[in-house]
Amino acid sequence: MSPHQPTHQPARPPRVSVLVPSFEQAAFLPRALGSLCVQTLADWEAIVIDDGSQDDTLDVLAPWLEDPRLRLVVSERNEGLGRTLNLGLDLARAELVAYLPGDDLFYREHLARLAQLLECDSGAVLAWSGMRHHYNRASMAPLPGQWLQLVQCMHRRCSLRWTERAELESDDLERLFWARLRTRGRAVQTGAVTCEWVDHPAQRHKLMQEPEGGINPFRQRYRVAGPLRFHSSTGNAVDEAAQTATFSFSRPLAKGRYRLALDYTGVIQTQAAGLFSLDYDSAEGKKRALFTQFENSDARRMIPSWDEPAYKASFALQATIPAGEIAVSNMPATQTTTLPDGRVRVRFADSPKMSTYLLFFALGDFERATANVDGTELGMVTRRGALPQAQFALDASKDILREYNDYFGVRYPLPKLDNVAGPGRSQFFSAMENWGAIFSFEYALLLDPAISTQVDRQEIFATAAHEMAHQWWG
Repeated sequence: MSPHQPTHQPARPPRVSVLVPSFEQAAFLPRALGSLCVQTLADWEAIVIDDGSQDDTLDVLAPWLEDPRLRLVVSERNEGLGRTLNLGLDLARAELVAYLPGDDLFYREHLARLAQLLECDSGAVLAWSGMRHHYNRASMAPLPGQWLQLVQCMHRRCSLRWTERAELESDDLERLFWARLRTRGRAVQTGAVTCEWVDHPAQRHKLMQEPEGGINPFRQRYRVAGPLRFHSSTGNAVDEAAQTATFSFSRPLAKGRYRLALDYTGVIQTQAAGLFSLDYDSAEGKKRALFTQFENSDARRMIPSWDEPAYKASFALQATIPAGEIAVSNMPATQTTTLPDGRVRVRFADSPKMSTYLLFFALGDFERATANVDGTELGMVTRRGALPQAQFALDASKDILREYNDYFGVRYPLPKLDNVAGPGRSQFFSAMENWGAIFSFEYALLLDPAISTQVDRQEIFATAAHEMAHQWWG
């Protein structure tokens, strides 16, 4: 943080301290500061807190800083609204504090009306005005789901602090500050519309509220790297540290069964956990394949789920994939549709009820060889060009499957059983017994007859037998 102080500060505290939080609002700041400079209450100081902007904010602010009533504080990186406002509170000298976000604006009487209310009512701690919003709508009452916006409010300076990002990120200012402030006294209103809450696509609350916003648009906009505790005013909450999501509804739900539908985005990992990628060299150059590894509780890295092994469900999976690539899951593909953009949508049969950690998906430039054993389609899936090296594993798996069907006295229950080979390796495992779609690293599945030894054959046979046995007991 670097403060930019005016050359001289008045010895007497001003009547009002105005906090101006800003993040990449260079296009709006001149209008906001212009509205401040024409206030009928001129005895104010303004503390502009730039929260790590990378636009032209500092250049835009330069001429305004010639006014000795303005101070600038610059954070090197985005710290969040709570931290930004607390920096301003630490520097505020007046007994009354108002807020002017860099994208909003005051009307001429705004500060005067709010200050008069608080100065005439010793029991009031918070004063608020009506506001204009969405360019042509005026509201005297708080907007539904929003309560009070910063630009509407003035309060007495006190020891309370805004909740900061390390504790919670939310667009619900009631939760972040107002509710605690009102425990100290009354909230009063001016009865006049004297400010404007400016509507634009990058407003913080829009970036936080689903379905257009949410935790990932918020993270991208504010360049947040660490885990978040995130709660939007629409009622949904995500705690990345605790790895939980909480959903709230507009009314109590009667006892019964409901379907919860979610839109979400995730990250393709580079380590073998969740949905991960493996890169490899081919005759055509570098290629990438995708695989999943969910044991024990890594399904949450790809899909919101109860993924401890004790929880079981039936899974219906479909994927939209590039043309020419092959997708593999636990169950056979039942429908393939070419879309107008050339991609292909693949729908898989619903799985039996099973633990989430056994769910599997793979995608890549694959080849597949099959054999039929007791009515089960047995498959080997490899990157293109490596399929001949899977012949030994396929032959061994045919014998193993016949033996297990007889030995356990219960036939393998799924319509197919693939063994999918992936390039590379992991320090944690060599293969995984996903039901109907075993995953093996190539070194544990593929065999080059020209250079392989008897020990190589025994190891591949033993690995295949081990993973296939899991198909009966998980």
